[in-house]
Amino acid sequence: MNEMNELKPCPFCGGKAIVKQDGSSLYDLWIVGCDGKYGSECPGYIWKATPVYLTKGMAIYVWNRRESDG
Repeated sequence: MNEMNELKPCPFCGGKAIVKQDGSSLYDLWIVGCDGKYGSECPGYIWKATPVYLTKGMAIYVWNRRESDG
């Protein structure tokens, strides 16, 4: 798999990361987060205050450089 498209696991819970298009605006924005397998309480959960990005590649790039807060 291309490194640019490969998502690292969630830095908080180790869960699988997913990338989705956020259809809540006029623009095609992208978000990345963990899939919530270990619970939506995880700080990395995709639908929790996740930043949005203009491109899928940028969302993946930023996610893969995140570190846990703890």
